[in-house]
Amino acid sequence: VGTITKGINESSVKKIYFSGSFVGKGFKIGLIAAFVALT
Repeated sequence: VGTITKGINESSVKKIYFSGSFVGKGFKIGLIAAFVALT
C-alpha cells in the first residue's frame, strides 16, 4: 500500500464543473453536507 495524499485527485479536478441548473443543486448539496458534517 502506497502513501495517500490529502485533497482531491488532480485528474478529478478537471472533470468537476457545474453549469446551468447544476450550480444551485451543487451548492445546496454542499451546504447540506457541510451542515450534517458539523452536527
